[in-house]
Amino acid sequence: MFFFTIRRLLASVLVLLVSSFLVFALCAASFDPLERYYTQNPRPPESFFNNLRETLGLNDNFFVRYWRWLSGVLTGDFGETINGTPVVEQLFPRMLVTGRMIIGAIVIAVLLAIIVGVIGAVRQYKASDYTFTFIAYILIALPTFWFAALLKEYVAGGSTTCSGNRCSTRSVRRPRGCRCTPPAGSSGPTGSGTWCCPR
Repeated sequence: MFFFTIRRLLASVLVLLVSSFLVFALCAASFDPLERYYTQNPRPPESFFNNLRETLGLNDNFFVRYWRWLSGVLTGDFGETINGTPVVEQLFPRMLVTGRMIIGAIVIAVLLAIIVGVIGAVRQYKASDYTFTFIAYILIALPTFWFAALLKEYVAGGSTTCSGNRCSTRSVRRPRGCRCTPPAGSSGPTGSGTWCCPR
């Protein structure tokens, strides 16, 4: 039992390493920290981008960047956001939001499971039983990330894109459907931010 537990722990560590590598690779391939500066008017000079890339370590090899991030995480340093605020200061509030979503999802799932199970048991082999069974199989077969993207796009109001144009959360004139999003770590709703608009 002892050696079985050790093997499981080692396997879990390996899974965490591989997962962190894949997530880091996906983020590096799909996210550009300098994107918000490209749409600024006037556009910053090229020397600004070169200096910022050097400061953020974007000119380094991918594996060097990953090792720098991993070694920082192991020592409790999660780095900084694109706004310059420490990531570790934002982890706890984000974890609270995630925890509320998980708890809410579990409660809804349990309630729906009880209701559907009771209906399926009372009306076994009836049309409602087959219908709920069919829907359950469809939902199980759907890839979670793809289904979440559909819900975000068509249920939650669609995705948004944030420009680099500065704004004030007290602005009276704003683009249609857009909101002024303050930077992370701002003091409150009276700060400045960037326009985030539906795509």
